[in-house]
Amino acid sequence: MAELDIEKAEELEKKYDSGLQTRVIGPYLVKFTYYFSILFAAYHYVTAGIGVPIDYWHMGSHMAGVMVLVFIGFPAFRGKQAGQLRSNSWWIYGNVPIWDWLLIVAGVASAYYVGITWYEIDFEFLGGRFQLSDQVMRQGNPATIDVVFGTILIVVLLEAVRRTLGIIVPIIIGMFIVYAVFGMYMPFQILKHPGVNWELFINNMYFPEEGIFGVTLWIVSTVVFHFVLFGILAQRMGLGQFFVDVATVAAGRYTGGLAKVSVVSSAFFGTISGSSIANTVSTGSLTIPNMKRMGYPGHLAGGVEAASSAGGQITPPIMGAAAFVMAEFLAVPYTTIILAALVPASMHYVGVMSIVHFKAKRLGSERYACF
Repeated sequence: MAELDIEKAEELEKKYDSGLQTRVIGPYLVKFTYYFSILFAAYHYVTAGIGVPIDYWHMGSHMAGVMVLVFIGFPAFRGKQAGQLRSNSWWIYGNVPIWDWLLIVAGVASAYYVGITWYEIDFEFLGGRFQLSDQVMRQGNPATIDVVFGTILIVVLLEAVRRTLGIIVPIIIGMFIVYAVFGMYMPFQILKHPGVNWELFINNMYFPEEGIFGVTLWIVSTVVFHFVLFGILAQRMGLGQFFVDVATVAAGRYTGGLAKVSVVSSAFFGTISGSSIANTVSTGSLTIPNMKRMGYPGHLAGGVEAASSAGGQITPPIMGAAAFVMAEFLAVPYTTIILAALVPASMHYVGVMSIVHFKAKRLGSERYACF
């Protein structure tokens, strides 16, 4: 049986997962991102053990770090230039153009602005006086500078989402923004509402407790990040091959053996990935070719792997980010979500396993067993 090719799996994952389609960067920038990523991860794990800073500083630090990595690693437009290392000039360094550096500066500044201006600011500079009351006193009546930084953060975040997830999500967000601000101009009476001005919209989206600095960012920065990083480390350490080997021993001797190996290995791998795409390319790069070599039709081999890997999103303990959001909104321990997910996850894999078994029987595939 073939060995799992980690490099091939990573290439497939980059090809089909837009979140991994990064650009080539210069050697010094590679070192910077490497050490920055280590410090970024260490910050989260250390604060998880000793306690996080004040909310707006902690969430701002997480958001700032993510934006640094996103705008360094993801090009504005994917193409041949993203895979080519261009020489440094006045407008580009390490293959990162000047507008991406400006987006990094703008994103980091707007992420930390809330913490910097949380308490009253009053100082004189170059003969002028700058005064800003406490943030709690500006709730509902944001200052002009609040609106400026809030607008910048929304624009930068939308661009970051577009680069990592594609254009669809920013379009959906943009439609809801338009609906919130221009509700009085909606064409149908059932859709109309008084609307809000831009200042109030920024107030709700930018200031903590609601919008960007709300519960979702808090969950991601304090819980989700740690689980996801653990899963990625486990995946890169070679657990994919281990799971395939265990699944081969457990299911390979039965009818439809290799297809059942695909189901069982996907179930094992789903416990550490929380991602259907990562699950598919990691186990599928081995199980699909093996199924085809044993006589399975190509569409059946691919379908079995895709259906099996889809369960990675709901397989505990490391599931998709929605599981952590559910725990926070329902105010229940994450272990409760894990226990609740065991039932649908088990039903999913039992269902796929049953389909594989009866399909193999129908094809007369006793010969499809591994041994």
